Amino acid sequence: MEKKKILIFIDWFLPGYNAGGQIPSVANIIKYNKDLYDFHVITSDTDLGAKSSYPDIESDKWIKKYGATIYYADLETLSAKKMKSLIHFVSPDLVYFNSLFSIKFTLIPLVISKYHLKIKEIVLAPRGMLGTGALQLKAFKKRSFISLTKSLGLFNDVIWHASSEIEKKEIESNFKELKEVRVALDIPNVPSELNLLQKIEKEKDSLKVFFISRISPKKNLLFAIKILSKIKPLYDITFTIIGPVEDKLYWKSCELEISKLPKNIKVEYLGVLESHKINQYLTFNQHVFLFPTFSENFGHVIAESMFSGCPVILSDNTPWRNLENSNAGWDFSLNEEGKFVEKIEYFASITQEDFNIFAKGAFAFGKEFCLNPSVLGANRMLFE
Repeated sequence: MEKKKILIFIDWFLPGYNAGGQIPSVANIIKYNKDLYDFHVITSDTDLGAKSSYPDIESDKWIKKYGATIYYADLETLSAKKMKSLIHFVSPDLVYFNSLFSIKFTLIPLVISKYHLKIKEIVLAPRGMLGTGALQLKAFKKRSFISLTKSLGLFNDVIWHASSEIEKKEIESNFKELKEVRVALDIPNVPSELNLLQKIEKEKDSLKVFFISRISPKKNLLFAIKILSKIKPLYDITFTIIGPVEDKLYWKSCELEISKLPKNIKVEYLGVLESHKINQYLTFNQHVFLFPTFSENFGHVIAESMFSGCPVILSDNTPWRNLENSNAGWDFSLNEEGKFVEKIEYFASITQEDFNIFAKGAFAFGKEFCLNPSVLGANRMLFE
C-alpha cells in the first residue's frame, strides 16, 4: 500500500538548532512515523541567525536525510513561483505548517496549497505564537495580522495542531471559526536513565543556576536577572546563560542589569550549545533551571533540563505544571517574584542528599510527562 505523502514546511530544521524546540518536535514526528508516512520537508538552508548556509548540504536540491526527503532552500531565490513548483512536484496528500506568522514558510505556501493547488488536508502548528505573552510582543502587528486572516477566512478549514490543552484554548480564543484542533504533545529526545553519579556536586549555600533559550523578550531573561539581584549575600550563585542572541537591543539591556548584580552572583554567557551536547553539559555542570518565560506551548529546554537531573523554577506560562508534588521544581505566576527568590535560596541552602531527591524527581516527572503512550499516538493522528 502506498504511503500517505506529507509535506512539511518549517523555517529551520536539522542540522540547525538555534530555533529551539520546533526543530526536534518535527524531527521526532518524522523519526517515529517514517514507516507509516512519506515525509518531504521544505526549509531554509541556514540556521536561525546564521550568515552562511549549512556546510556539506547542497541548497535548492531534494536530498534524503533524517528519515525524509528535504529541500534546503536559498531564501534569496525562493520566489512564490518556485514554491508553487516545489509543492506541485511533491503532490502531497497533506501539508503541515509550523509557524503562524512566517511569510515564506506558511503564508505563501498555504495560499498556494489551498487556493492554487486545491490541497484539501492542511495542518497548522502555531508553535506557541498565540500565547498571551507571545502576543504582547509586537502586539499591534500580530493582532492586525490575526484580524486580517480571520476576515479572509484563511485558516477556517485547516486542522490546528496544539501542543497542549493550554495552547488549544489559546487557538480557540483567537480563532472562533475552527474546523478542528488536535492536541499532540511534542516529542523530545528522551534518555533512558539518569546517573546521579554524573551529577555535579551540590555544596551547601552555593548553587549553579542556568537559563537556556533564545535571548529575546518572550523568554524573559531580564526577569531572571532581576530575581537573582535579590538573593541574600549568604548564598553564592553562578548564573550561566545559554542560547543565541536573537534580539541585540534586549541583550544589551540584560548586560546592563548583569553589571549591577551583587558580588555573590557570578554570571557567564556560554553562547550556543549544539543540541546533542546539552544533556551532557547540564548533567555535569548545572543544578537548577530558572525559566520565567512569558509563553511556551511545550518547552523542549524544560524537558532537556529534567532529563539532565536539573529541577526547574518556571513561570506558570508553560504546560509543565504542579511540579512541587513530584519534587521536580516549582511553577509560579510572574507576579510572585518573592517565590522565585525564595526557591532559588532554598536550592542554594540544601545539601547534596536533599538535592538528589529533586534530581530524581525532575527526571521521573519529565520521562512520565513525555513518554506517555498516548503521545506517539496523538502525533500520528495529526495526519489521519
